[in-house]
Amino acid sequence: MRRRAYGGDVVNMRTPGQFPNNVRSELEALPFVLQPVMQASSREVRLVVDEANTSIPRLIDWARSQNLDIESIGEYLPPFDDVFVKLVKQEEGQTYDS
Repeated sequence: MRRRAYGGDVVNMRTPGQFPNNVRSELEALPFVLQPVMQASSREVRLVVDEANTSIPRLIDWARSQNLDIESIGEYLPPFDDVFVKLVKQEEGQTYDS
């Protein structure tokens, strides 16, 4: 259900300090990042990727190449309440667009 709601796996990336805005567009340009980067907090972003298992090592390599310190990175599992709301909104959008 989560993959259906978000269009892929969600990965949470946290930096020790404020997440640098100048790397967001570079993250979004990576071929395995499927949607615009979501800002979760001043230090965290969430990315929708093909598969978390294969994307996380690639994100770590990318961060190293950019000299971007990563405090933590891992798959984010949105609460089912959020997934349900997202699916309902998607369904409503399809109903009204038809």
